[in-house]
Amino acid sequence: MLGVDGHRVRKLNNNSIEAVVRAITKTAAQLKLLTAKGGELGKF
Repeated sequence: MLGVDGHRVRKLNNNSIEAVVRAITKTAAQLKLLTAKGGELGKF
């Protein structure tokens, strides 16, 4: 995931990098919510 975004980020300006970081942060937050409800998945 980060590798794919990493290739994109190099070609984009700072505003776009911020957008990518926010998208990753949102995804991470959603994963945390899912794993918190997921029992064993919560170990990650």
